[in-house]
Amino acid sequence: LVGSEMCIRDRPNNFGLYGNYPNPFNPFTNIIYTMDTSSDVNINIHNIQGQLVKNLFIGNVNPGQHTISWDGTDRFAQSLPSGIYIYSIKSSQQILTGKMMLLK
Repeated sequence: LVGSEMCIRDRPNNFGLYGNYPNPFNPFTNIIYTMDTSSDVNINIHNIQGQLVKNLFIGNVNPGQHTISWDGTDRFAQSLPSGIYIYSIKSSQQILTGKMMLLK
């Protein structure tokens, strides 16, 4: 998914993930997703080993398209090294994931 746009949709919930832009990125990237119904959402960033790097958002999201930015830092506001990172968006019904590349 690095360098490409994608859309993953699940028909019953119409929860879509449109990837992140730019990808690769430095220093910021935007993750774009849509919700057709209100839902609690949890957005996390993990390193390639699967370790949690940062929680970007926990809360309720209204229907529509949403964008959340990530600045390449961890939960302690420390700058992370170049590499591949995985983002996940979890709703009450499912989890969607994508890959992104931080280049310094």
